[in-house]
Amino acid sequence: MPILPYSPEDFDAVRAFASRRRVSILTHREFVDYYYSTRSFCKLYLYLEDKGNLVGTIGIELLNFQYRGMEIVAGVASNFHVAVPGIGGYLYFHWVKTCPFSLEFGGSEDAHKIVSQQRWTCFNGIKKFILNYDYPVYPNNRWWSRAAKWAVRNATRKAISKFASGIPREVLTRISVREEHEYQKDLLPRQSPFDFRLAPSIEYLAWRYKLGLSFVRYRLFRVFSNSSTLGYVILSDFPDRIVVAQSDGDDPSGLAYGTLLSILEVARDDRKPRKVLLLSSHRQMQTLYEHFGFRPEQTDFFFALSSLRQRIEIPLSTSSWLINYDWCDQGLFDIVVPKSRT
Repeated sequence: MPILPYSPEDFDAVRAFASRRRVSILTHREFVDYYYSTRSFCKLYLYLEDKGNLVGTIGIELLNFQYRGMEIVAGVASNFHVAVPGIGGYLYFHWVKTCPFSLEFGGSEDAHKIVSQQRWTCFNGIKKFILNYDYPVYPNNRWWSRAAKWAVRNATRKAISKFASGIPREVLTRISVREEHEYQKDLLPRQSPFDFRLAPSIEYLAWRYKLGLSFVRYRLFRVFSNSSTLGYVILSDFPDRIVVAQSDGDDPSGLAYGTLLSILEVARDDRKPRKVLLLSSHRQMQTLYEHFGFRPEQTDFFFALSSLRQRIEIPLSTSSWLINYDWCDQGLFDIVVPKSRT
C-alpha cells in the first residue's frame, strides 16, 4: 500500500475521492495542481490500496520560521482525509517522520485530539479576530434563531469604510500604504521585533501568494513609515470577505496600522458590509485591532508543535509573536473565483 506524491495525472482520482468525502477544495484543479505540484516543499501524498484505489490523502508544506533568529523548518499538514479505518496512522507518521518539526495550525477537532494524545506542545494566546461578524445560519437553526440572526446582522454590520475613524489622525501623517503589483526584495523587514514569525523569501511569497491566481485574488501592499518601507501586507480579496493572509514589518504598531489601511483601501468602493478575518497574538497589535472594531473569538486558535528529533524549547506565551491567517491552506478552505466589483 504505497504513499505516493500527487502529480497532475492523478487529479481525476483525487477529484472523485474528494467528491465522495465532500472536500470541495480538492475538486478545484487549478488549486490542486498549482499548490501541490509546482514546488518540492509542498506535496499532496496519496495513500493507495493494493488495487490502486485512492483511500487517503495528506498535504505537507514545509515552512521556514524564525524564533529569536533561530531557523525552524516545520511541516504543516493539510487535506488529511481517509476513507478506510486504520490508515490515518500511516499518513500521520509519514507527516511527522519526514519533517524536522511538525505544526498543527488550526485544523479540525479530530486533529486536535490526535496531537493532544501524542503530547504535542500547544501554544496559547493566538486569537482569530473578526470584523463584521456575519452570524451564519445553520441547517438546524429554528425559524426564530434565523430571524434573530438576520436582525442582528443588519443592525451591527456596516461597510468597512465606516470603521476608518478607528485610526488616529496622527497615525495617518506617518503611516501609509501603496498597492504593489510585484514582489520586491526591499519589502522584507531589515530586522524583526517579533520573537516568532514566518520568515519567507521573496521567491516563496511570489509563489504562495502569487498575484493573478485564478482561484484566489491576492493583493499586495507596501507599508510606509514616513517615506521609508516598514513592511508589507498581503490580503485575500473575496466577494464576501477579506482575509489578512500574510504580513511582516519592522514595527508592530506600524504594521498593524498598515494592515488596517490596506483593508480600507481594498474595501474603498464597497457598498455592503464584508467580513474581515485575521489572526493575532501580539498584545500591542491586538489592542489596535480591537480599537478599530475587530472582535476576538473567545477560544484560542489552535497552534501546536512537535518534533521526533529534538525538544521544543520555546516558551508557551505568544504575546510577542507575529501570526497570520493564510499559512498552509488555512485561508483557502472555501475558495471561489473572485468576481469583479463595479
